[in-house]
Amino acid sequence: MSRADPWSDIDPDTLPGTLHARRADATHPHDFFWGRDVQGHRLLIYKSINLVTDLKLPSLRGVNIELKPDSLILRLTQHSDLEIFATLCWSLIERTRGAQPGSEVLIRIIEQLERWQRFLGKGNDRLLSDEQIRGLFCELKFLACELIPRFSQSAIAYWHGPAGDPQDFAVGTTLFEIKSHTAGSAPVLMISSAEQLWHEAGELFLVAYTIGESSAESSDAQSLSFLVSQLRTLFNTADTLDIFEDRLMEVGYIDHPEYERKFFTVSAPESYLVGDDFPRITKNAVIPGVCRVKYAIELSACIPYKAIPDWVSLGATNGH
Repeated sequence: MSRADPWSDIDPDTLPGTLHARRADATHPHDFFWGRDVQGHRLLIYKSINLVTDLKLPSLRGVNIELKPDSLILRLTQHSDLEIFATLCWSLIERTRGAQPGSEVLIRIIEQLERWQRFLGKGNDRLLSDEQIRGLFCELKFLACELIPRFSQSAIAYWHGPAGDPQDFAVGTTLFEIKSHTAGSAPVLMISSAEQLWHEAGELFLVAYTIGESSAESSDAQSLSFLVSQLRTLFNTADTLDIFEDRLMEVGYIDHPEYERKFFTVSAPESYLVGDDFPRITKNAVIPGVCRVKYAIELSACIPYKAIPDWVSLGATNGH
């Protein structure tokens, strides 16, 4: 069975009103099936009993959703969307493993479909660029290695960048902007907006990682997909996991085999306190009417401003 097309070995030649199907995952606690109908459409089927059928269902491009008392069926109607449909189906299967049978599984399916509705509504049905992959990898590393050990699962609420804030993370009034540069390249940090290094109150730290591609055999190398999966295991409540999934969708990430193929290693992060004389474009320097400012900072110019956040004053349970 191909993960990209788990229907490829299912015979679509069925009688009218019938379909061919097989279990999606023998280890899954719930009854999900891959199926093909008489028209050859690819299906994901969830079988149960006494399902509530008067629920409002999301609307997805190229996908028909049918809810019956004994099943929920997703039917792909546009073959050109096969890749995105397969990814959607696998995400539904994974997100329901810990749910109770019946209504809880159905609720989780609908919640995940609503996320995909919002995601696809923004036109985000393409893969992240290499630059976006490296940026997201470093943000998730900061979340996994710096914030979660200090603030536990509540740290997910500090990830503000995907929702549109200029900086990536905010812990109270302390802001963190995560940047990376590629190993072997010029040590330069790209600032993607004028506002990114502005702050009105509190402190702002620029956190820099050096990132490089590595082989899968390297002991400390990880793929973006593996890092996302690792974080999902850390968010073991429905609320924190939902926030995490929403943030991933907002940055344009969906589970995809392509994100399993590249492996990265990162340096320990270096943090720099952004003050009045920090090398940056300040608010006063931007003439009204100037917009979409992007610029670069030499990492060497940041060294005099190296500083360590006072994690204890920020409420960390582990200040180290």
